[in-house]
Amino acid sequence: GLRTVEEMEQALRDLLDDAVCRCLRSKGEIGVHVSGGLDSSAIAVLSSRITKQSGRPIRDAFSWSPPWSVVNNQPNDERMLVDLLCKRESLNVHYLELDEQEIENAHLRDFTRDSAATMCHEKGSAIAAASAGIDVLLSGFGGDEAITHGGYHRVWAEMFWRARWRCLIRCAHFRKLAPEPAWRMALRLAVLNPARTV
Repeated sequence: GLRTVEEMEQALRDLLDDAVCRCLRSKGEIGVHVSGGLDSSAIAVLSSRITKQSGRPIRDAFSWSPPWSVVNNQPNDERMLVDLLCKRESLNVHYLELDEQEIENAHLRDFTRDSAATMCHEKGSAIAAASAGIDVLLSGFGGDEAITHGGYHRVWAEMFWRARWRCLIRCAHFRKLAPEPAWRMALRLAVLNPARTV
């Protein structure tokens, strides 16, 4: 099993590499979705580098952010990260320009009944990619639910049950600014979710 944080990091990297490689098997044109966040950036960089090695490089990236000509630079503007990534990986970035009707329609939907109701930007990116001849659009969307925000709860509970105290303390060190200490969260989650693999 995985005993150290380094082993966990390598296992995660191997899984991510494998998942990206599987998505790249398509014979159609491949593009990437980039938001400027960690998840989409990781997918974009990995897929770009893998396809360059295979001689079939990805050329286009699609962002749900508006173009610079529509919205000027904002505080903590992720478009700066998108531009930097696309320049570094030689990707042509397409920013999304929604019209007023598309935005209004999205906000009139009942998001309590339709969880995708606020996803006009994501849908717009997919439509823009299809219009550009892209058959497969790789995205990191939702990645934070599995690893960054959702996954660590289960991992910490598992560390608690397996008495991996050192590893749990190291994780707690990285999360020391959080409102709830990692050890307390792990204990709470272990008690609330006693189903575990030992």
